Amino acid sequence: MSYQGLKRKLTLQVASIPCLIYLVTVLIIAIITYFFGTFSPLGWNSLFSDGSGLQRLLDGEIKSYLFFTCVLLIGIFINAIYFLQIVDYVGNVTRSAITYLMFLWLGSMLLYSALPYYMVPMTSLMQASYGDVSLMKLFTPYILYIVPYMVLEKYEDNV
Repeated sequence: MSYQGLKRKLTLQVASIPCLIYLVTVLIIAIITYFFGTFSPLGWNSLFSDGSGLQRLLDGEIKSYLFFTCVLLIGIFINAIYFLQIVDYVGNVTRSAITYLMFLWLGSMLLYSALPYYMVPMTSLMQASYGDVSLMKLFTPYILYIVPYMVLEKYEDNV
């Protein structure tokens, strides 16, 4: 296997670690709240647009819970891959973390004034808590991750 193939495989494995941690945490919370009878994500259907097909598809509590868990897992996974690409590019974990946080926090502060809230990168981690959700609004923030990733891939040294 080539260096790029091994690197891609390792990146996917390491990026799945925070997803696994999140999934285990959500499952523990869901099991405990279900056991004590307090599991009731009421009103989740009101988060969708009135004409959205998602409102009809996700009519039950469990379906809505699984959908929002999957959306957050996708956001966490993409953010982890993007962070690992920055680590590879910068070469120092501490500086990479600072660069990543600057991109998220400072970039979000600048972009909130110019773009709709659902296009700001920080929103991809918090999208499930906003109302009036549609598929377009869920996947739009990832465009802002794909462009820097493509730039990093283009200028990456091939070994």
